[in-house]
Amino acid sequence: QTTAMLNRIVPKDVSGIYKITNLLDKKCYIGRSVNVRQRLTQHIKSSIGLGTIADQRVHHAMRDEGLNNFMFELLEECDKDKLAEREKYYIKVFQSNIWGYNMSGGG
Repeated sequence: QTTAMLNRIVPKDVSGIYKITNLLDKKCYIGRSVNVRQRLTQHIKSSIGLGTIADQRVHHAMRDEGLNNFMFELLEECDKDKLAEREKYYIKVFQSNIWGYNMSGGG
């Protein structure tokens, strides 16, 4: 089911900025990756205790609220050299370091 969902959201090997949104309280997490699909898979695995990346606040929320209460989006495809800049931009736009799960302003 996870693979089918990710197939609909992100083509393979896309570099860019993604957003994970809690549908219950609208808090979100903004992230960046050279392979967004793989990174979202890592987030999902970490939320169910198969940690492949650092344990983050968004993982605790996904575990507590249930994966079905989260939406995964590709916000923007961008070149690898623009990832840090674009991540900062989206964290600022969504204020996800204040009202969401990001711990910093990104970059």
